[in-house]
Amino acid sequence: PFSLADPRRPTLQLGAEYFLEPRLSVGADVGTRVVLSENYRKPGQRVQHSTYRTELRAYLPPNPYLEQFVAAEAFYVPYCYTDQHGLLRRNGTYYRYDEARIRHRTWGTALKYGWRFTFGGHDQFLWETALGLGLRRKPARYSHLRNEQPADSATIAQRLPGEWTLG
Repeated sequence: PFSLADPRRPTLQLGAEYFLEPRLSVGADVGTRVVLSENYRKPGQRVQHSTYRTELRAYLPPNPYLEQFVAAEAFYVPYCYTDQHGLLRRNGTYYRYDEARIRHRTWGTALKYGWRFTFGGHDQFLWETALGLGLRRKPARYSHLRNEQPADSATIAQRLPGEWTLG
């Protein structure tokens, strides 16, 4: 549910978990962007995105109040938006622009360790959280560039986009 509270990309996610064995499961999630009213987004931003995630999870021996698990996940997030006053690199040269349409196809993987708490009568409620380390690739394609010009060194130093992220 917290993906709905993301101020940049609120997402409604639905998922399912299938148990292959009592302590081993596979899960999949699909998400779609929740459209915000014009009052809550930048003018002309036109953001589109969805999320796809799959996970293999192994549960550790049970505890009466919580379950612990280790998991490996893979994800893919196609994301498209309109940007204003940005910077791009093409053929080793940086350019600045007034407006561009940007398409990211982010994909990656992660390993994580998590906790799953159940509470309420007959375990009616579930709370899950995890920590982990992952790697993602976020290449960008630019189109519909408006007022593209070579960037000066001050502009380049101010904002350098990255394609790979560890975190």
